[in-house]
Amino acid sequence: MLEENKKKIKILSPSANVVDEQEGDELIRKAQKILSNNFLQVEYSKNFKGKNTFLSGTAEERARDLMDAFLDEKVGAIISSQGGDNSNDLLDLLNYEIIAKNRKPFFGLSDITVLLNVIALKSKMTTYHGLDFLWGLGKNATEYTEKILNFLLKDGKLNIFKNPNTPEWKVINPGYGEGTFLGGCLASFCLLLGTKYDPLELVNSPYLLILEDIGESKSIIKSKLTQIKQHKKFHLCKGIILGSFAFCEQKPKENEVHIEELAREVYGNSDIPIARIEEIGHCVENIIIPIGGKGRLECKKNVMLCFL
Repeated sequence: MLEENKKKIKILSPSANVVDEQEGDELIRKAQKILSNNFLQVEYSKNFKGKNTFLSGTAEERARDLMDAFLDEKVGAIISSQGGDNSNDLLDLLNYEIIAKNRKPFFGLSDITVLLNVIALKSKMTTYHGLDFLWGLGKNATEYTEKILNFLLKDGKLNIFKNPNTPEWKVINPGYGEGTFLGGCLASFCLLLGTKYDPLELVNSPYLLILEDIGESKSIIKSKLTQIKQHKKFHLCKGIILGSFAFCEQKPKENEVHIEELAREVYGNSDIPIARIEEIGHCVENIIIPIGGKGRLECKKNVMLCFL
């Protein structure tokens, strides 16, 4: 729960720059209004919009913006503006011990998956997948998002509320599992595998994976799902949740293959529960998932997901 003197929400861009155009400005106005209507003060980082052709700043500038946000005692939460491709630039430049001593809610998705997982595990704190400033608040937010955000920031609790405007949750493979939430954008998560920031190595305990992506071919998706299965710590995986795969479902010559079928093909011989929850990922209004937090996934006749 945010303390009375920590109602400032820091908005920063750890990866891509925010394009200064009419649509971007409109999204900023809408997102800021949502936070302001909830009596939260919005403050933008020095490199929020950026000056680079595709990045908000140098790696050092972006890392400093993030560290400054954690160190600012008046900041109650940090929200990434959007994703990109280059969050991994920051990993060697962050001080995880300082972050651990100044922990506060940190939100993002897409390429911010990289930071959410590494900070959660190296700083031993919970980060939050499913909300960013431009798209999560500025583009896709309804009363549903505001309700979840209010519960988290004002009451200090994170609950799951099924969005009535989204597809029903699907059971892909039956089973039951508990563990630490990891994952996010499939492509971004796989960037970390095999590095010194490998989440599956850092967690070294039972985990639940959330996986989503945007604009990838099904052949690439299958390749990355297989990469995860071949990881030496895959035996600790106790469940997989497939989210939205925006603009991945209708690639030419592949329309007959669905994401669920790819998951069954790759993981079909395992006894772990696998679910499809399309309220996670790009281009949708998201459930907020606590990366580094504990959860339970049960797939029987229906899907049951809860935070522990």
